[in-house]
Amino acid sequence: MTRAKYGIFSIIALSAIIGIASISAFSQELQIQTEVDTAKVYGHFTLVVHDENGFITGYQQTDNLVVDRGLDCMGDLVFGTTLCTAEALYQFIEIGTGSTAPTLADLTIETAIGGCARVQDATPFGNSTISGEITTTVESVFLGTTCAASVTEAAVFDAITSGNIIARSTFGVVTVGASDQLTVTYNIKFD
Repeated sequence: MTRAKYGIFSIIALSAIIGIASISAFSQELQIQTEVDTAKVYGHFTLVVHDENGFITGYQQTDNLVVDRGLDCMGDLVFGTTLCTAEALYQFIEIGTGSTAPTLADLTIETAIGGCARVQDATPFGNSTISGEITTTVESVFLGTTCAASVTEAAVFDAITSGNIIARSTFGVVTVGASDQLTVTYNIKFD
């Protein structure tokens, strides 16, 4: 009878050890999976209005939404797929007066300012001080002579007209007068 007790106890103990080992391996697998899935893309707009004397008269900063079309186009550029058409470098910023919050399905800005064209930054700046992270900056300057408005949205594109959008944001009013200059800086971080 004692041997039977020890035998049953041994089987229970062995089952517990195997179960713990299985849970530990599963936990390790989950941890590895979680680490792989944490790659993120973040975007951020900063808008600064200067008057004709160079004084700051308006300021706004806000995070944005990196939209589905932008993610699809990034996949094209990296892997050579064809989810987007005619994709190019994202160097154009557009401003507008729309107030509807951005959605993943956005393909353009909501309400463009008439006569105010997208502005290109032909030399975006990239920086990677930490391995596995990169931040790229696109900066465009809009003149009040053609872009005077109560600006409430901004977006980044890969073409001067039409093209593919990567990100869009709405924010509180930034007033741009006829003699003002608006600098819009867009930072996108891959982490």
